[in-house]
Amino acid sequence: MIDGISIKSSIANLEEWLALTGVKLSTSTDITSGEIRVRKGENSVSTQYHGKWEQYAINVIEVKSVVTIIYHLNIRGSLHKNHFKGENWQPFNFSDLQYQIRHICTSLFIEPESARISGLEFGINIDTPFNVKAFLDNYVIDFKGKRFDKYIPDKRGLELGLYCRFSQYQIKLYDKGKQNNLDFNLMRFEKKCKKMQVLKKSEIFNLSDLLDKAKVYSLKQILLKAWKDVFVNDIEDSEMLSIEISDEDRRFLSDGRNHKNWGKIKENDRNSFNYKRRKYRELVQKFGLNYHSLIYKKLGETWDSLFDNSTNLPVVISPQLNNLTIKIKGKYIESISKYCNPCIWNGPVIVNYN
Repeated sequence: MIDGISIKSSIANLEEWLALTGVKLSTSTDITSGEIRVRKGENSVSTQYHGKWEQYAINVIEVKSVVTIIYHLNIRGSLHKNHFKGENWQPFNFSDLQYQIRHICTSLFIEPESARISGLEFGINIDTPFNVKAFLDNYVIDFKGKRFDKYIPDKRGLELGLYCRFSQYQIKLYDKGKQNNLDFNLMRFEKKCKKMQVLKKSEIFNLSDLLDKAKVYSLKQILLKAWKDVFVNDIEDSEMLSIEISDEDRRFLSDGRNHKNWGKIKENDRNSFNYKRRKYRELVQKFGLNYHSLIYKKLGETWDSLFDNSTNLPVVISPQLNNLTIKIKGKYIESISKYCNPCIWNGPVIVNYN
Protein backbone atom coordinates (compact mmCIF):
# COMPACT_ATOMS: atom_id res chain seq x y z
CA MET A 1 0.00 0.00 0.00
CA ILE A 2 0.97 3.65 -0.05
CA ASP A 3 3.81 4.54 2.31
CA GLY A 4 6.08 7.57 1.79
CA ILE A 5 4.70 10.68 0.12
CA SER A 6 5.81 14.19 -0.84
CA ILE A 7 3.07 16.82 -1.21
CA LYS A 8 3.23 20.34 -2.65
CA SER A 9 0.54 22.85 -1.72
CA SER A 10 0.25 26.53 -0.81
CA ILE A 11 -0.75 28.77 2.09
CA ALA A 12 -2.73 31.99 1.71
CA ASN A 13 -1.56 33.58 4.96
CA LEU A 14 1.31 32.06 6.94
CA GLU A 15 0.51 33.81 10.22
CA GLU A 16 -3.09 32.60 10.21
CA TRP A 17 -2.08 29.11 9.09
CA LEU A 18 0.41 28.74 11.96
CA ALA A 19 -2.22 29.87 14.47
CA LEU A 20 -4.79 27.41 13.08
CA THR A 21 -2.50 24.37 12.81
CA GLY A 22 -0.19 24.86 15.79
CA VAL A 23 2.80 24.00 13.59
CA LYS A 24 6.09 25.45 14.84
CA LEU A 25 8.55 26.66 12.21
CA SER A 26 12.18 27.72 12.41
CA THR A 27 14.63 29.16 9.90
CA SER A 28 18.37 29.43 9.46
CA THR A 29 20.22 32.51 10.69
CA ASP A 30 23.67 33.85 9.99
CA ILE A 31 25.88 32.84 12.92
CA THR A 32 27.76 36.14 12.82
CA SER A 33 25.07 38.77 12.24
CA GLY A 34 22.07 36.83 13.51
CA GLU A 35 20.10 37.80 10.40
CA ILE A 36 17.71 35.36 8.76
CA ARG A 37 19.26 33.70 5.75
CA VAL A 38 17.46 34.45 2.50
CA ARG A 39 17.97 33.76 -1.16
CA LYS A 40 17.75 36.80 -3.41
CA GLY A 41 16.51 36.56 -6.96
CA GLU A 42 16.25 39.20 -9.63
CA ASN A 43 12.83 40.40 -8.47
CA SER A 44 12.18 38.41 -5.29
CA VAL A 45 13.54 37.25 -1.95
CA SER A 46 12.82 33.75 -0.63
CA THR A 47 13.05 32.43 2.92
CA GLN A 48 12.80 28.78 3.96
CA TYR A 49 11.11 27.64 7.17
CA HIS A 50 11.28 24.12 8.56
CA GLY A 51 9.17 22.29 11.09
CA LYS A 52 7.44 19.03 12.00
CA TRP A 53 3.85 17.95 12.36
CA GLU A 54 3.22 14.50 13.80
CA GLN A 55 5.43 12.15 11.70
CA TYR A 56 5.74 14.59 8.77
CA ALA A 57 8.47 17.07 7.87
CA ILE A 58 7.08 20.51 6.99
CA ASN A 59 8.83 22.98 4.71
CA VAL A 60 7.45 26.44 3.89
CA ILE A 61 9.08 28.68 1.29
CA GLU A 62 8.14 32.34 1.50
CA VAL A 63 8.66 34.22 -1.78
CA LYS A 64 8.40 38.01 -1.55
CA SER A 65 8.25 40.27 -4.55
CA VAL A 66 7.47 43.97 -4.72
CA VAL A 67 3.70 43.42 -4.76
CA THR A 68 3.07 39.83 -3.60
CA ILE A 69 3.97 37.27 -0.96
CA ILE A 70 3.55 33.59 -1.89
CA TYR A 71 3.89 30.69 0.54
CA HIS A 72 4.75 27.25 -0.85
CA LEU A 73 3.96 24.37 1.52
CA ASN A 74 5.84 21.07 1.22
CA ILE A 75 4.89 18.03 3.31
CA ARG A 76 7.03 14.89 3.39
CA GLY A 77 6.64 11.69 5.39
CA SER A 78 4.99 8.28 5.62
CA LEU A 79 1.21 7.92 5.67
CA HIS A 80 1.69 4.37 6.92
CA LYS A 81 4.01 5.37 9.77
CA ASN A 82 1.84 8.28 10.82
CA HIS A 83 -1.16 5.99 11.09
CA PHE A 84 0.68 3.63 13.44
CA LYS A 85 2.59 6.30 15.40
CA GLY A 86 6.00 5.67 13.85
CA GLU A 87 5.82 2.04 12.69
CA ASN A 88 4.99 0.66 9.26
CA TRP A 89 5.08 -3.12 9.43
CA GLN A 90 1.37 -3.65 10.19
CA PRO A 91 -1.19 -3.95 7.37
CA PHE A 92 -2.22 -0.50 6.12
CA ASN A 93 -5.44 -0.81 4.15
CA PHE A 94 -7.37 1.51 1.86
CA SER A 95 -9.64 2.71 4.67
CA ASP A 96 -6.56 3.64 6.73
CA LEU A 97 -5.17 5.50 3.73
CA GLN A 98 -8.36 7.54 3.32
CA TYR A 99 -8.40 8.41 7.01
CA GLN A 100 -4.80 9.66 6.89
CA ILE A 101 -5.43 11.84 3.84
CA ARG A 102 -8.52 13.39 5.40
CA HIS A 103 -6.56 13.90 8.62
CA ILE A 104 -3.79 15.79 6.80
CA CYS A 105 -6.20 17.95 4.84
CA THR A 106 -8.35 18.81 7.83
CA SER A 107 -5.47 19.47 10.21
CA LEU A 108 -3.21 21.40 7.83
CA PHE A 109 -5.97 23.19 5.87
CA ILE A 110 -5.06 22.02 2.40
CA GLU A 111 -7.39 21.09 -0.44
CA PRO A 112 -6.74 17.55 -1.76
CA GLU A 113 -7.66 18.54 -5.33
CA SER A 114 -4.91 21.15 -5.47
CA ALA A 115 -2.29 19.37 -3.35
CA ARG A 116 0.22 18.04 -5.86
CA ILE A 117 2.01 14.73 -5.24
CA SER A 118 5.70 15.06 -6.13
CA GLY A 119 6.92 11.69 -4.83
CA LEU A 120 5.27 8.42 -3.83
CA GLU A 121 6.28 5.04 -2.37
CA PHE A 122 4.04 2.01 -2.55
CA GLY A 123 4.67 -1.60 -1.72
CA ILE A 124 3.70 -4.67 0.27
CA ASN A 125 4.92 -6.45 3.40
CA ILE A 126 4.62 -10.23 3.06
CA ASP A 127 5.35 -13.04 5.49
CA THR A 128 7.71 -15.65 4.03
CA PRO A 129 8.45 -19.33 4.85
CA PHE A 130 12.18 -18.58 4.46
CA ASN A 131 14.74 -16.36 6.15
CA VAL A 132 14.54 -13.01 4.35
CA LYS A 133 18.21 -12.06 4.74
CA ALA A 134 19.36 -15.43 3.41
CA PHE A 135 17.07 -15.04 0.41
CA LEU A 136 18.38 -11.54 -0.36
CA ASP A 137 22.03 -12.50 0.14
CA ASN A 138 22.04 -15.78 -1.77
CA TYR A 139 19.27 -15.82 -4.36
CA VAL A 140 18.62 -12.29 -5.68
CA ILE A 141 20.77 -11.47 -8.73
CA ASP A 142 19.62 -8.15 -10.22
CA PHE A 143 16.74 -6.01 -11.49
CA LYS A 144 16.39 -5.69 -15.26
CA GLY A 145 20.05 -6.61 -15.55
CA LYS A 146 21.20 -3.93 -13.10
CA ARG A 147 22.85 -4.97 -9.87
CA PHE A 148 21.19 -4.25 -6.53
CA ASP A 149 23.12 -2.18 -4.03
CA LYS A 150 23.17 -3.03 -0.34
CA TYR A 151 21.83 -0.64 2.25
CA ILE A 152 24.43 0.84 4.57
CA PRO A 153 24.23 -0.87 7.99
CA ASP A 154 21.93 0.96 10.39
CA LYS A 155 22.82 2.17 13.89
CA ARG A 156 22.55 -1.41 15.16
CA GLY A 157 24.95 -2.62 12.47
CA LEU A 158 22.21 -4.46 10.58
CA GLU A 159 22.23 -4.71 6.79
CA LEU A 160 18.52 -4.73 6.05
CA GLY A 161 18.40 -5.34 2.32
CA LEU A 162 18.81 -4.15 -1.24
CA TYR A 163 17.86 -1.28 -3.50
CA CYS A 164 18.22 -0.51 -7.19
CA ARG A 165 18.20 3.15 -8.22
CA PHE A 166 17.09 4.60 -11.56
CA SER A 167 16.55 8.18 -12.66
CA GLN A 168 12.77 8.19 -12.13
CA TYR A 169 12.25 5.45 -9.55
CA GLN A 170 13.88 3.11 -7.10
CA ILE A 171 13.20 -0.54 -6.21
CA LYS A 172 13.54 -1.59 -2.56
CA LEU A 173 13.71 -5.10 -1.20
CA TYR A 174 14.51 -5.57 2.47
CA ASP A 175 13.97 -7.43 5.74
CA LYS A 176 11.09 -5.65 7.45
CA GLY A 177 11.01 -8.24 10.23
CA LYS A 178 14.59 -7.64 11.25
CA GLN A 179 14.13 -3.87 10.95
CA ASN A 180 11.34 -4.00 13.55
CA ASN A 181 12.71 -6.82 15.74
CA LEU A 182 9.79 -9.10 14.86
CA ASP A 183 9.82 -12.79 15.69
CA PHE A 184 8.65 -13.83 12.23
CA ASN A 185 9.88 -13.43 8.64
CA LEU A 186 8.53 -10.31 6.96
CA MET A 187 9.82 -9.00 3.64
CA ARG A 188 9.10 -5.59 2.09
CA PHE A 189 8.97 -5.05 -1.66
CA GLU A 190 8.50 -1.44 -2.72
CA LYS A 191 8.68 0.94 -5.65
CA LYS A 192 9.65 4.52 -4.88
CA CYS A 193 8.62 7.01 -7.57
CA LYS A 194 10.91 10.04 -7.60
CA LYS A 195 9.21 11.39 -10.73
CA MET A 196 5.44 11.18 -10.99
CA GLN A 197 5.69 10.52 -14.72
CA VAL A 198 6.04 6.87 -13.68
CA LEU A 199 2.41 6.87 -12.51
CA LYS A 200 0.94 8.78 -15.46
CA LYS A 201 -1.14 5.80 -16.63
CA SER A 202 -2.66 5.45 -13.17
CA GLU A 203 -3.70 9.12 -13.33
CA ILE A 204 -2.36 9.81 -9.86
CA PHE A 205 -1.34 13.46 -9.66
CA ASN A 206 -3.03 15.09 -6.67
CA LEU A 207 -3.77 14.02 -3.13
CA SER A 208 -7.44 13.59 -4.04
CA ASP A 209 -6.45 10.83 -6.49
CA LEU A 210 -5.38 8.67 -3.54
CA LEU A 211 -9.00 8.77 -2.35
CA ASP A 212 -10.03 7.00 -5.57
CA LYS A 213 -10.12 3.26 -4.91
CA ALA A 214 -9.74 2.27 -8.56
CA LYS A 215 -6.68 4.47 -9.08
CA VAL A 216 -4.91 3.21 -5.98
CA TYR A 217 -5.80 -0.41 -6.72
CA SER A 218 -4.29 -0.06 -10.22
CA LEU A 219 -0.85 0.29 -8.62
CA LYS A 220 -0.98 -3.45 -8.02
CA GLN A 221 -0.05 -4.23 -11.63
CA ILE A 222 2.87 -1.80 -11.53
CA LEU A 223 4.19 -3.48 -8.40
CA LEU A 224 3.74 -6.99 -9.79
CA LYS A 225 5.44 -5.98 -13.04
CA ALA A 226 8.37 -4.69 -11.02
CA TRP A 227 8.63 -7.98 -9.13
CA LYS A 228 8.68 -9.90 -12.42
CA ASP A 229 11.80 -7.94 -13.32
CA VAL A 230 13.59 -9.06 -10.14
CA PHE A 231 15.93 -11.84 -11.24
CA VAL A 232 16.60 -14.71 -8.85
CA ASN A 233 18.26 -18.11 -8.76
CA ASP A 234 16.97 -20.16 -5.83
CA ILE A 235 18.52 -23.46 -6.88
CA GLU A 236 20.12 -24.83 -3.72
CA ASP A 237 23.13 -26.45 -5.35
CA SER A 238 23.64 -26.36 -9.11
CA GLU A 239 26.29 -29.07 -8.83
CA MET A 240 23.72 -31.51 -7.41
CA LEU A 241 21.13 -31.08 -10.13
CA SER A 242 19.46 -34.15 -11.58
CA ILE A 243 20.70 -35.90 -14.69
CA GLU A 244 17.85 -34.25 -16.61
CA ILE A 245 19.95 -31.13 -17.13
CA SER A 246 22.77 -30.88 -19.63
CA ASP A 247 26.28 -29.79 -18.71
CA GLU A 248 25.79 -26.70 -20.86
CA ASP A 249 22.68 -25.64 -18.94
CA ARG A 250 24.40 -26.45 -15.66
CA ARG A 251 27.20 -24.02 -16.55
CA PHE A 252 24.63 -21.52 -17.79
CA LEU A 253 22.89 -21.55 -14.40
CA SER A 254 26.16 -21.17 -12.56
CA ASP A 255 27.43 -18.30 -14.72
CA GLY A 256 24.05 -16.54 -14.48
CA ARG A 257 24.48 -16.00 -10.75
CA ASN A 258 26.99 -13.27 -11.60
CA HIS A 259 25.17 -10.09 -12.68
CA LYS A 260 28.25 -8.96 -14.60
CA ASN A 261 27.72 -11.73 -17.13
CA TRP A 262 24.23 -10.43 -17.83
CA GLY A 263 25.59 -6.95 -18.28
CA LYS A 264 27.96 -8.16 -20.97
CA ILE A 265 25.23 -10.09 -22.79
CA LYS A 266 22.90 -7.08 -22.68
CA GLU A 267 25.60 -4.77 -24.02
CA ASN A 268 26.45 -7.08 -26.93
CA ASP A 269 22.99 -8.18 -28.04
CA ARG A 270 19.68 -7.10 -26.49
CA ASN A 271 17.70 -9.83 -28.23
CA SER A 272 20.08 -12.49 -26.97
CA PHE A 273 19.82 -10.97 -23.49
CA ASN A 274 16.01 -11.25 -23.45
CA TYR A 275 16.07 -14.79 -24.83
CA LYS A 276 18.63 -16.03 -22.31
CA ARG A 277 16.83 -14.37 -19.41
CA ARG A 278 13.64 -16.23 -20.35
CA LYS A 279 15.52 -19.50 -20.63
CA TYR A 280 17.24 -18.89 -17.30
CA ARG A 281 13.90 -18.25 -15.56
CA GLU A 282 12.50 -21.49 -17.00
CA LEU A 283 15.44 -23.50 -15.72
CA VAL A 284 15.28 -21.91 -12.28
CA GLN A 285 11.54 -22.55 -12.12
CA LYS A 286 12.09 -26.19 -13.03
CA PHE A 287 14.97 -26.95 -10.67
CA GLY A 288 14.69 -24.27 -7.99
CA LEU A 289 12.55 -23.64 -4.90
CA ASN A 290 10.07 -21.42 -6.80
CA TYR A 291 10.35 -18.60 -4.27
CA HIS A 292 9.90 -16.03 -7.04
CA SER A 293 6.47 -17.43 -7.94
CA LEU A 294 5.52 -17.73 -4.29
CA ILE A 295 6.36 -14.07 -3.64
CA TYR A 296 4.48 -12.96 -6.76
CA LYS A 297 1.38 -14.77 -5.54
CA LYS A 298 1.66 -13.38 -2.01
CA LEU A 299 2.15 -9.82 -3.27
CA GLY A 300 -1.05 -10.01 -5.30
CA GLU A 301 -3.11 -11.64 -2.57
CA THR A 302 -1.90 -9.28 0.13
CA TRP A 303 -2.59 -6.22 -2.06
CA ASP A 304 -6.14 -7.46 -2.68
CA SER A 305 -6.74 -8.03 1.04
CA LEU A 306 -5.99 -4.37 1.77
CA PHE A 307 -9.04 -3.36 -0.29
CA ASP A 308 -11.51 -5.82 1.24
CA ASN A 309 -14.61 -4.10 2.65
CA SER A 310 -13.21 -0.69 1.66
CA THR A 311 -15.24 1.85 -0.30
CA ASN A 312 -14.66 5.35 -1.57
CA LEU A 313 -15.63 7.85 1.08
CA PRO A 314 -16.84 11.20 -0.29
CA VAL A 315 -14.85 14.35 0.28
CA VAL A 316 -17.11 16.69 2.20
CA ILE A 317 -16.52 20.42 1.96
CA SER A 318 -17.80 22.42 4.91
CA PRO A 319 -19.55 25.60 3.64
CA GLN A 320 -19.37 27.07 7.15
CA LEU A 321 -15.63 27.46 6.95
CA ASN A 322 -16.08 30.33 4.50
CA ASN A 323 -17.56 32.29 7.40
CA LEU A 324 -14.41 31.82 9.46
CA THR A 325 -13.03 35.13 10.71
CA ILE A 326 -9.67 35.28 12.38
CA LYS A 327 -7.62 38.33 13.24
CA ILE A 328 -4.18 37.42 14.47
CA LYS A 329 -3.18 41.00 15.21
CA GLY A 330 -6.64 42.17 16.29
CA LYS A 331 -8.77 41.51 19.32
CA TYR A 332 -11.16 38.93 17.86
CA ILE A 333 -10.48 35.25 17.19
CA GLU A 334 -13.45 33.02 16.43
CA SER A 335 -13.26 29.37 17.45
CA ILE A 336 -13.00 27.01 14.52
CA SER A 337 -13.56 23.79 16.40
CA LYS A 338 -17.21 23.54 15.35
CA TYR A 339 -16.23 23.84 11.68
CA CYS A 340 -13.22 21.59 11.36
CA ASN A 341 -13.82 18.47 13.41
CA PRO A 342 -17.30 17.02 12.87
CA CYS A 343 -16.86 13.29 13.36
CA ILE A 344 -18.43 11.19 10.61
CA TRP A 345 -17.27 7.91 9.04
CA ASN A 346 -14.98 7.51 12.08
CA GLY A 347 -12.83 10.42 10.92
CA PRO A 348 -12.85 14.16 10.36
CA VAL A 349 -14.23 15.58 7.15
CA ILE A 350 -12.14 17.49 4.68
CA VAL A 351 -12.83 21.21 4.75
CA ASN A 352 -12.19 23.98 2.30
CA TYR A 353 -9.90 26.65 3.71
CA ASN A 354 -10.09 30.07 2.11
